Amino acid sequence: FKCFRHPAARELFGRQQLRGFSFDAEIIYLAQKLGYKIKEIPVNWVNSPHSKVGLISDSVKMFFDLIRIKWLHRGAPPIKT
Repeated sequence: FKCFRHPAARELFGRQQLRGFSFDAEIIYLAQKLGYKIKEIPVNWVNSPHSKVGLISDSVKMFFDLIRIKWLHRGAPPIKT
């Protein structure tokens, strides 16, 4: 789960380009790149037996999306509003 302050959410989601499975990895990457503080807070998670996530296929997709994220945001100036 992720929570954002309003100005950070506007900036991060305004820069987001991926719309699929790995959108949240892109948001975390952008937050780090732009110097936002990231805090981890544990939550209780119950896995769903009806999950549509495929261990192999989605791992491969995520790998290529991580490369895409790095490519899409290369050299982007860190501008905070």
